[in-house]
Amino acid sequence: MHIEGFRGFLTPRYFTNENEWRSTAVFQYSYDEISQIKLEYPDKPGKSFFISNLGNNKFSLGNPENLKQSIPFDTVALMKYVSLFQKINFEGFEETKTGQFIDSVIHSSPIQVFSVTDKNGKVKTVKMFLKPSSQGPEDNGAGPVTYDLERFYGYIDDKDFVVLQYFVFDPILKTKDDFR
Repeated sequence: MHIEGFRGFLTPRYFTNENEWRSTAVFQYSYDEISQIKLEYPDKPGKSFFISNLGNNKFSLGNPENLKQSIPFDTVALMKYVSLFQKINFEGFEETKTGQFIDSVIHSSPIQVFSVTDKNGKVKTVKMFLKPSSQGPEDNGAGPVTYDLERFYGYIDDKDFVVLQYFVFDPILKTKDDFR
């Protein structure tokens, strides 16, 4: 291969790792594409909620424990929340861990589970897991730090094991009380 006027290695421009070519999009929905958003907290079910699209930019907020009970909510806060699902990406695929490690993580209890259903009935599910700290236990004045404070793991549609950032996901990691 030759590029006229170029001096150097071409290797960085050509890579064969399939994951480097793949999209990092987790959620890319507009208002009218979303049928339902559900966020579950397996260890704290009282914080879980779901949002249903009623059409014409109208939504309802519900409790997964009592599907018939509608929860009063702040309309502006809910609309702003739904708009956040237009562009949520993950950092990258976790390729440095063994299959045994990944199996142990995905078979543990997730800290949160997102399920977003589009208008066609297709569901995208993201299970989230704590990521052990790479630096090991470290005392920051409040006790030892055993989990990474900037990143956590995600398991998308039971096939892709990825690294997520709290910076990106914190705005959508709400509880039903955040909409009152």
